[in-house]
Amino acid sequence: MSILIALLGINFIIVMHELGHFWAARYVGVGVHEFAVGMGPVIAKYRGARTLYTFRLLPIGGFVRVAGMDDADETDSPMNEGLFYDQKRWARALILVAGSAMNILVAFGLFSVVYTTTGTPVLQPVVSAVSADMPADSAGIQTGDRILEVDGIAVTAVRSDIIERIEWSAGHPVLLTIQRGGDIKLLSVQPVESGDGYKIGVSFGIEYAPTTLWKGVLDGAKMTGASVGSTLKTIQLLIAQDVQFRDLMGPVGIVQVVGAQKLGAQLLAMVAMISVALGVFNLFPFPVLDGGHLLLLGIETIRNKRLSVVWERRINQAGMAILLAVMLMVLFQDISQWSMRADQLR
Repeated sequence: MSILIALLGINFIIVMHELGHFWAARYVGVGVHEFAVGMGPVIAKYRGARTLYTFRLLPIGGFVRVAGMDDADETDSPMNEGLFYDQKRWARALILVAGSAMNILVAFGLFSVVYTTTGTPVLQPVVSAVSADMPADSAGIQTGDRILEVDGIAVTAVRSDIIERIEWSAGHPVLLTIQRGGDIKLLSVQPVESGDGYKIGVSFGIEYAPTTLWKGVLDGAKMTGASVGSTLKTIQLLIAQDVQFRDLMGPVGIVQVVGAQKLGAQLLAMVAMISVALGVFNLFPFPVLDGGHLLLLGIETIRNKRLSVVWERRINQAGMAILLAVMLMVLFQDISQWSMRADQLR
């Protein structure tokens, strides 16, 4: 059941992505031959007035066949509607961007629902997890410890009073006053550099404060923006090779992680984050992705004419080959790490 729910959630965000392309094509007057839900052989279909709607055997993914986009030699369109490459550049860009824009909107909607129904998450100065072999672990900090003071200054807000002070410590020892049960302890911890600041290797608990509809929507927008920034940061780290290939997670791993979430706000938030990641990643300027098509459109704008059809096909075929190779490696890695990840998710 959990795997089925995960598949439905992932399929939902992919179908919404394709729906963005579909609506944008309709808006600018470009025909759509087919809107497909799932992949593989067709198991059910419905012929609309302007588009064929199909349901396919494998319940993952989907696609739209926009008239004239994949076949540059195409001269016909449903109901005599326009062809993709006959449109102005802004119209083609709109069709390409619309899928990712829809993913961002979906994430915003899901995050808003989560915050409105569960409340605003507020970090508590209570340690919820301690990373092994990190300074906090070496100093003897334990799960359940409440941090009362940092360098003698009382904690009123976790982010500004604990996290930021540690990040800005420049690696100098930090004196923490903690409460453990009925005892008060002083522990000196020396942060280590990690990413964009210094850390000691602890996570903090969260409590949810009641909120209004308007505040829930604002928090949803903030979380959507933060998720976009986090995805961009991850891509940057991948390019800089600060994140290793083994840290990547493919479809199998995503289904496993999503399937482990409890029904409710936690699951919705996870689907929202994946929706953001899908939307942002698709805009990466790599051949066959939407961003790759946008890159070709940019080159066309600079040259004031398209690359030859032959060159565009070669570029997209090379990109597809590389993308498939990476996906196969990630798939193999996902399968090999299934047992280890299952233990971590328990």
